Amino acid sequence: MSVSYPKVVITDETLRDGLQIEREGVALDEKLKLIDMLIAAGIKRLVVGAFVNPKYPDAGVQVRELQYAAGLVGRQIEILRVSTDAEIDAASATLVDKKASALLITQDIFFNSRREKLVM
Repeated sequence: MSVSYPKVVITDETLRDGLQIEREGVALDEKLKLIDMLIAAGIKRLVVGAFVNPKYPDAGVQVRELQYAAGLVGRQIEILRVSTDAEIDAASATLVDKKASALLITQDIFFNSRREKLVM
């Protein structure tokens, strides 16, 4: 039986590691400044979802960094542990239910190999 979810459009997010085209990584404090600018621009609700692959060796570090960054700006982050295609679908539905404003996808070969599924 197939489950029908509302259409979700997931796009590259400004705060994603490296900001996609930058030659060097973007420091955490710079990402936090971007969040501050969004808030200053009038964004009332900023809920960020993050996909973390629990099978990735540095998953624990990724989770701690995400929690730390969210705490610095006083924002909620919904960390979802995802390591299968079915879990991507379920996690995406969860973020829709929570009305997430952004999605961070942590560095991992699993996510890199599913770019077409994650970025529409």
